[in-house]
Amino acid sequence: MILICVIAFRVLNSQIISTTYNPDEYWQSLEVAYKIVNNYGYLTWEWEPCISLRGIIHPLIFTVCYIAIKFLKLVGGALCGKDSHHFYCISNYYFCIPRLFQSIFAVLTDIGTSKVAYQLLSKYHTRLNKPHTEDESNADSFGELAVSRLGMYQRSLDKYELDLITLLVSLLSWYNFFTLCRTYSQTIEGCINIWAIYYMIKSDQSISDGNYFNKKLLFTGVLLSSLSVLVRHSSAQFWIVFYLILISLQASDALHRSSKYSSSTVKEVLKVCAVVCCLTLPVMIYSDYWFYKKITIPMLNFIKFNLIGDPGQFYGSNSRLYYFTEAPLVTLLSFLPLFLLGVRESLEIESKIFKITQVSTLLTVLLLSTVSHKEYRFTIPYFPFVLITTSLGIYKVISEIQHSLKSSHKNLTPRLHTYFFGLLLNKKCILASLFVQIIPAIFFTTVLRRGGESVIRFFSHLSLKEDDSIFFLSQCHMYPAYSYLNQDVKFGFLDCSPPINQASQLQNLNEILWTHQNTSELLEEVFVPRPSQNSVQISPYISPKIPAKENTSNFESCLNYRFEREISGDLPTFFVIHSHFNENLQAWLRGHNYKLINRFFDSFITETPIGYVYWSYFYIYEKT
Repeated sequence: MILICVIAFRVLNSQIISTTYNPDEYWQSLEVAYKIVNNYGYLTWEWEPCISLRGIIHPLIFTVCYIAIKFLKLVGGALCGKDSHHFYCISNYYFCIPRLFQSIFAVLTDIGTSKVAYQLLSKYHTRLNKPHTEDESNADSFGELAVSRLGMYQRSLDKYELDLITLLVSLLSWYNFFTLCRTYSQTIEGCINIWAIYYMIKSDQSISDGNYFNKKLLFTGVLLSSLSVLVRHSSAQFWIVFYLILISLQASDALHRSSKYSSSTVKEVLKVCAVVCCLTLPVMIYSDYWFYKKITIPMLNFIKFNLIGDPGQFYGSNSRLYYFTEAPLVTLLSFLPLFLLGVRESLEIESKIFKITQVSTLLTVLLLSTVSHKEYRFTIPYFPFVLITTSLGIYKVISEIQHSLKSSHKNLTPRLHTYFFGLLLNKKCILASLFVQIIPAIFFTTVLRRGGESVIRFFSHLSLKEDDSIFFLSQCHMYPAYSYLNQDVKFGFLDCSPPINQASQLQNLNEILWTHQNTSELLEEVFVPRPSQNSVQISPYISPKIPAKENTSNFESCLNYRFEREISGDLPTFFVIHSHFNENLQAWLRGHNYKLINRFFDSFITETPIGYVYWSYFYIYEKT
């Protein structure tokens, strides 16, 4: 019953999302998967063969969605023909199915988080005590007054163990609701990580209990950790630290003969790790070779890229303490006090694997803090561990109340504990805490930055012609493209690739758009035919009829074509214009026979290359 409720909740969660969090949820997963299945589309600069920063495994997972949609189109076409209702349904598939598919990983994350919590508690803690009778309780009126305010919340929580508390925390977390059903590599990495830790804990417990060494559990844990690295190569930093600590502790135990670990256990761990590496490394190398058409290791490229010159500064920089101050405050909100309490409580957990996980997470976050560019979503793979710690804080609160009720009424300290923790579980406090989680969950998934998907949904419901074209004048990539649109039309925007191997003063086209003094003049340069000294010009559009970026990059001048070649093309059928440019372009649009056909709200506040812009809209103009 609980599993059914969790599945229903995450399915609903996946279909409620109608906003954009970060462009990577489209351009590093769905757009790549769509191009693989349909043989056309646009790839961002990271996927250039000369750069090759991304592994292809993660997008390959989502090719399942587009293969399934193709099958549904064939079945629907055979049954319904090509009527308008069938067309409308097909267009909605591209919005619904990828996130519905992602909800599978969200459910697995929720369940895995609760199962890890159960493994931590079942061995080292007892069940929460049942409600006390008058004969069993020595609490005085002061303590009774504090706890009496708990009502049914106290009586309900008394029945739960840490695993169910953790499951509720995972489901009620606003940040989980906002991110888990989005198609990021971090969300799948987090899902795999929590299950890898689960099997590692099970393996460790089988040895601690004096049972025969369970190779199957260990192999499953190591295999899952390697899959995490395949999905997102930067996951390697966490798992390298994890296994170095694990093997060091096991070797130390074996040398001192002070535990049930032996040298054979260390050998088995090394042997399993070696076998799994031999299985997964060829898969990683071959899959990337298949995509990039050359032997390359994106993991090494990523390390090299980030060690030279800290290029992440191009996307903004944050304080070194960002992941220890702002990030937990924003992602946890009302759960933060309980998390801090749980940090203290987690020191009493005896699980060696969980302690190694905590240390590995801390060291990984410290490594992430050395890079200038930081985002909340980079902590998603480790967020389940944070929620388990938060649940420990909740468990501590409940246990403390029950312990205090058993204590002598003459002792003032238990009474103060009862009053303090009773306040934490007071109805109003609980409702306020839930309110603080629910409001941002709904707001950020349905309101803020909803314009990009709204615009593409509008176009997906139109029956566009092959020679139609759409061009965006807005911040770069804050909207999906063919993976949601699925129409054979030209699609364009001003490129925002970073100046890799270029002089630092060079601006990409999107920066030029936002900083140009006269936007009309810039559009004249791009869309009005003119004689050019540069014989090689590139179109501002992606065309389904031409393979994306064919003959446009090489090893000697990587990404030069995005900076040094002029772009020129015909005026688009549709202009999608951000409200920042809309007013100043009215005369130019009228002069070129464009009329407004729709407007969509985007955001109350939008971060742009020139700072924050307030009350953003997308205006859609059609050429008459």
